[in-house]
Amino acid sequence: MLQAESQGAQGHTDEHFLVCERFATSFYRALTLPSAVNTDQADARYDQGVLTLTLPKAQREKLSRIKAHGGEQPGGALEPGTPAAAENM
Repeated sequence: MLQAESQGAQGHTDEHFLVCERFATSFYRALTLPSAVNTDQADARYDQGVLTLTLPKAQREKLSRIKAHGGEQPGGALEPGTPAAAENM
């Protein structure tokens, strides 16, 4: 979310009148980012009317695959759920 406010006045004096104009303005912006942001490394700089945001992407958790091998268990034992294993119970 970005929010800013500006106020000021300007005027001039003539021999017949005094003019003074005052102004105030504000704005609000909300941005939706396309991916997760690493907030620990995020940075915002405002210089000469330019806002620069540095928003590094957060690292995604790496997924890994584990291969499962079937067959007899070590020591010649039968796998649970097979008919022969049920007979030996």
